Amino acid sequence: MEERREMNGQRVMTRDELEMRLPALNHIAEQRDAKFRLRYAEKTVNNGIERGYTLDAGTRVSVNVYQNESWVQMPDEELFDTLNDLDGRYCVTEDQETIGERLNALFKSGELFEKIYPVVVSENNKENFAEAGITFDRYLDMLITYRVELMQMNDGIGTIRLQDSHLETFGISRQKIREAAFANLEGIVDFMTLRDDASGFKMVAATRKDKQFGGAASMLLPSVRRRLAEMFGTDSLVFLPSSISEVIVVAQTAGEPETLLAMVHEINEMEVALEERLTDSIYPMRLADGEYRLSVIRPK
Repeated sequence: MEERREMNGQRVMTRDELEMRLPALNHIAEQRDAKFRLRYAEKTVNNGIERGYTLDAGTRVSVNVYQNESWVQMPDEELFDTLNDLDGRYCVTEDQETIGERLNALFKSGELFEKIYPVVVSENNKENFAEAGITFDRYLDMLITYRVELMQMNDGIGTIRLQDSHLETFGISRQKIREAAFANLEGIVDFMTLRDDASGFKMVAATRKDKQFGGAASMLLPSVRRRLAEMFGTDSLVFLPSSISEVIVVAQTAGEPETLLAMVHEINEMEVALEERLTDSIYPMRLADGEYRLSVIRPK
């Protein structure tokens, strides 16, 4: 049996455990004459795989619900009630578009390139992402992925991470995807001063203005590096990833690399959910040949 993953001191169920519960859950669905039946579902995400159930109502598009740690404690009746409630909130009808149809409509209208944004994740995802066919580029010890923000939903923005099959279907080059994604991000980068005291210590966070995923990718933008150099009055900066959505910037004089590495590690362990962690590395910036360039210092 596969290893259980710990979350905040609690565990989530393995694939085997989720599948073992299917007969009992589907029996409850039959007794209550529910409009859906359950199937196992999984998706590749940052730093791992999310597992849960597909609520299959026989329509072209089905709702997928991915577990949290509370599912382990729920008896079958309570878990079914939870899933049934979610199905009522996010019901799927026959006239809804499939993901492929939605992407095709965006491509034909020319809107696709206006809705692509980059998200950086750890290189530790490389094997899982390659197996899942997810499109990515390498940068230092990170992977750059690309997501299309499809529509506004009640709890956020509905998105899809681009895969190699999408690029092949629409005849889109990876370079064009990359250029469009970073151009879109450049227009919504936000800087927030976290600290600026009399001693000269300064700390600035770079995020997206809309606070959506992917703000940490802003450190890859030359314009962002240049703007931060102006804000700090020095070319010697260090980028500290606090999540995939935010990067914190300090001057290199703020601390020795070992101290800054320890700070990033502590933040990741104590404050950042696993699926939102970037890396435990730090990224010094320097000016070379007229360009602000990043390097990486990895934890030992």
